[in-house]
Amino acid sequence: MSLESAKKYGFIASMIQIIIPILTLASLGIFYYQLFYQIISGQSFSTFGTGVITGVSIVTGIVGVIGFILFLLSMHKLSNIYSEPKIFRNIIYGFLTSIIAGIIISILAVVLIIPTMSSSVTTLPSPDTAATLVMSIIGILAVLIGGIVIISIINGFFYWKAFAKLGEKSGVDAFKTTGILYLIGSILQIVGIGSIICWIAWIFAADGYRKLQPQQTIIDATSYTSASASIISGKIFCSYCGKENDVYNNSNYCKHCGKTLHTNQTSI
Repeated sequence: MSLESAKKYGFIASMIQIIIPILTLASLGIFYYQLFYQIISGQSFSTFGTGVITGVSIVTGIVGVIGFILFLLSMHKLSNIYSEPKIFRNIIYGFLTSIIAGIIISILAVVLIIPTMSSSVTTLPSPDTAATLVMSIIGILAVLIGGIVIISIINGFFYWKAFAKLGEKSGVDAFKTTGILYLIGSILQIVGIGSIICWIAWIFAADGYRKLQPQQTIIDATSYTSASASIISGKIFCSYCGKENDVYNNSNYCKHCGKTLHTNQTSI
């Protein structure tokens, strides 16, 4: 996969992350508009709004998975292009952390909440025990929500590291902004505005993928001059190890140390 493919996949993945929340909010708007209209007009309940939400949820779920796969492919290729494994590795760390922690939290939710609810069904609680039961459920939910927030922060940390490294290697500052915003959004999930900040982060990510350019080969001027000066009578001396090489042996590498020779200079 070329850089153009990595750019395209990353851009599409970012746009999916931008569009999905908009579609979700639009479907919720349709549902609540229909619900309030029916209540005000006294009409019987229609399943149209529920059907819209269900349909949008299924579509966005499938498209979201496809977008994440494209995102992984893009980051993997860019990691190889820039010879920086940390770009892709941090994304995988964040993904695995979310999956494993999500499974653990789901198991805890089942283990803690179901027995509590079952005890309230089998016995008729008194006002005092009912209050205790409510407080217990609130405490369990608080712990679970706290766990989710911690997972979000850890995930945001790994995404920040990945995008920061991609910005450093590619020279595209939009990726660095993406990483910072994603980390801030992950931390602020607990106060409800984190999702908006993460959504804005994907806008910068899309802009970053759009701005990616092929790497330019940069030759160090000092080494270049040194190599040029060392070409004498069809011989070139390696600027790394200083050993003599034959300019006309059709090799671009030093036969002693294997480093690149600047043999595109005219012999003196």
